[in-house]
Amino acid sequence: MARKMTPEKKRRLRIRKLARAHGLLTVLVFSVYFAAGFFLHPSFLVSDVREKARAIADTLTVFARVLAPPVKPIVTATGVCVSGGPAITLDWADDENSTSYDIARDSLPLSTGVAVSGYTDATVALDQTATYVVTALGPMGPGFSDSDSVTATAPSTCVSATIPMIEIQTAVGRNIVGTTERQYTTDRNPRFTGVTNLPGARIDIAVVSYREIIEATIYANSNGYFEWSYAGRFDFDPYDITFTATDIADNSLSASQIVKISIEKEELGASNKPKPSTSVPNIPDRPIQTNVFIDLSLSVSGTEFHSGDQLSATLSLGDISQDLAGDQATASFMIVDGDGKVIDRQTESIVLKTGLELEHRFRVPYGMMGKEYRLVAEVATTGYRSAREASFQVLELPLFKLGGETVTYEQAVSQVGWISFVSLFLFFWWLLLFLREYYLYSQSEQHIDGHDLHKAGYY
Repeated sequence: MARKMTPEKKRRLRIRKLARAHGLLTVLVFSVYFAAGFFLHPSFLVSDVREKARAIADTLTVFARVLAPPVKPIVTATGVCVSGGPAITLDWADDENSTSYDIARDSLPLSTGVAVSGYTDATVALDQTATYVVTALGPMGPGFSDSDSVTATAPSTCVSATIPMIEIQTAVGRNIVGTTERQYTTDRNPRFTGVTNLPGARIDIAVVSYREIIEATIYANSNGYFEWSYAGRFDFDPYDITFTATDIADNSLSASQIVKISIEKEELGASNKPKPSTSVPNIPDRPIQTNVFIDLSLSVSGTEFHSGDQLSATLSLGDISQDLAGDQATASFMIVDGDGKVIDRQTESIVLKTGLELEHRFRVPYGMMGKEYRLVAEVATTGYRSAREASFQVLELPLFKLGGETVTYEQAVSQVGWISFVSLFLFFWWLLLFLREYYLYSQSEQHIDGHDLHKAGYY
């Protein structure tokens, strides 16, 4: 006669079946997530997993001091004349929970990394009306707070005409407004931001060290704001970097500023923590070559793409100095993200000559949607590099509409990823539950032998 199953055993059997089904579901969801992620692009899958791990770590981390989020800035804007030119001053209260501020004018970046609770916008024109939003950034990851938009009008008349200006605001991760000291860093791909009062100006960049000259050209936005980071990696040398802003409609209107940096190797001090060295010799007044140049122009097949689209870039070589004509060189085409990371690169060897045209085609990878990138083209010889770049945006790939909102493929895959991680967490919870049940079962089980029976008086 079969033994009747007790209610406790029935309960355990149901739990085991449920756990087995949950394990299979977890494997299935993870398989869909990884397959869909690889279809987008392996880099998307890596970045998405990193973001989720970072979010989980931020949730689980206990801070010794819990900081409040940044306080919403209450901004006042006033039109004034500064040094004979029109300007608009912004002011707001100090906040101990804010580490820096970003400023947007007419929905475009104007300044980033502002360390004080005030800003003077000297890039406006006479009688220009502008709308500003100040974003307070906190120390705890993505913590931020946007102000209400505020509108002001610059004076219609000032004493003198506009004087061209350029100001580098941040370099190597620091606010350097008002200082001319050399900045030391171990980051071989530093980022620079600045502003000029020449909207849409051409920004020519000349980087000079002992070993080489690097030249690049970018363009400011309609607010005069610009940012730049070298697509390669600097050597461990001191550099003098000259930023020159030129009005594209009048070449006689230009302004320059020199920023001095030094890329240092990390050294271990007494505390075993890496620290940069400070022994930096002076850079010669004249670079190793002063009469070399390559005139480059870069064109890209568009400014907006979807993942999977073909991007075509053409680099044309104009005038070339006699010292470089006929030399061997390397031409590089790179897709670079906002952090200066090279996403894709194509290179070829060329012989420098006037009129040479180089065309390269890229297939925009999946996983790059909803962000802005740079197409950087560089020609490099021994001791000299010249680069041009153009910005483009990768639009999100629509999947379907839900309640009037467009759900993108990337968003759908990311949500599947969250389901996968939650399922994995529950799987480990089931495992701990079974370990606990096994422990209780092992403790309740009795092993009886002859010695135990004798002690109990049975024989």
